[in-house]
Amino acid sequence: MPVAPLPPRTAAHPWRVEDAVGAGPVLVVAGTTAVTDEAEVFFGTGIPDVHPRTAAGVTEAGGLLLVVVDGRQSISRGVDLNELARLLRDLGAVEAVNLDRGGSSTLVVQGHLLNRPTGGTTQREVATAVGVQCHDSVPGR
Repeated sequence: MPVAPLPPRTAAHPWRVEDAVGAGPVLVVAGTTAVTDEAEVFFGTGIPDVHPRTAAGVTEAGGLLLVVVDGRQSISRGVDLNELARLLRDLGAVEAVNLDRGGSSTLVVQGHLLNRPTGGTTQREVATAVGVQCHDSVPGR
């Protein structure tokens, strides 16, 4: 049964946000697995089950991890949220969040599809995507 949203806070303070991503549930907090599917009201949606997944994490040094796990195929079953959290922690994530579950989980780098989405070698249309542009951080280049 869905839970009613909390009433609005009267003492809310705006905070400066430069970049934001709407996603969930949270997977890793302070280097510890902390899957929050029930706390974030994702229960009853099938999100905790085994699925293809896309997730993002941050390492202690501030590095960005973007992970895609294929699923629903004979060569890859997908992962559940705890498995995904463990994978991200194994890669060094100290903070991580689930971004997507399903056949639209796709990873493209420099125009090349790197994974096998549920639809085969074609990408599905999606309403949202995460784009990353890397800049050379070496001065003078």
